[in-house]
Amino acid sequence: MGKLRKEHQAARGQSSDFNLILGDQFKVPYEFDPMPAETEAEDMIHRLYSQEHDVKEQAHDDLALRFKHAEDILADQYKSSKVFQTHSDRIATLEERRRDLKKDYDRLQQFRPIQGIAEEA
Repeated sequence: MGKLRKEHQAARGQSSDFNLILGDQFKVPYEFDPMPAETEAEDMIHRLYSQEHDVKEQAHDDLALRFKHAEDILADQYKSSKVFQTHSDRIATLEERRRDLKKDYDRLQQFRPIQGIAEEA
């Protein structure tokens, strides 16, 4: 199998280490460190469950500033992206086409078949 791959790559003008070169470009540049996010989340949770009213109120304000509601995220996405508008337009077009086909089908059902006499040749 390796011999066939080398022959194929040579015929295409590629070096035999072509796959190794491609593999190197997909390495992750750094690893994500979850610790800062975890400690920040734990701090927020402790402040939200605090017995002191001022600390709890400040935590709620911080939470509201940091995180958006799901409706806001969807609204922003709808405004900024044409994908949803294109999808909505496509649905409207398909619905209009469905209505037209239904009208044509209903009109076709109203007509009776034409009675004809078949003649033998």
